[in-house]
Amino acid sequence: MTRPDAPFEDRLTTWATKAERIQGQLKQIRGKGTAVNGYLVVEADVAGKLLNITTDAPVTDLHHENLQSAILRAYQAACADAQKQASVVTAELYADPEIRDVLRKMNPDAELPGAKPSAPSQPDPHEDGYDEPPQTWLQRL
Repeated sequence: MTRPDAPFEDRLTTWATKAERIQGQLKQIRGKGTAVNGYLVVEADVAGKLLNITTDAPVTDLHHENLQSAILRAYQAACADAQKQASVVTAELYADPEIRDVLRKMNPDAELPGAKPSAPSQPDPHEDGYDEPPQTWLQRL
């Protein structure tokens, strides 16, 4: 995490270095998905690019439609695995409150990973109707 009292140029350099390191780690991620009891293995990167398909003998016995379905399932699992690995790598970046603030300003509607859900509001005991049991909208009419 960067110190808020550090000069802006120092903080910017720290962020750029961190982002460059994380981007390098993201490029190395390879998600793996399997199907047909592990006889079909698919690899994909974080962007969803199909990198490799490995098969073994039992896969050749499948009907082409079943094989297509198995490849798709394994590919989807590989993409999900890559995204899971990516979320671990990027957690450090999203943990920095200043970076989160900048990202929120750039895209206010984006859901940032690791965001803490807001706590449900507690009823105020001094509010009218606090001791009354909850009512449906029809009962309130």
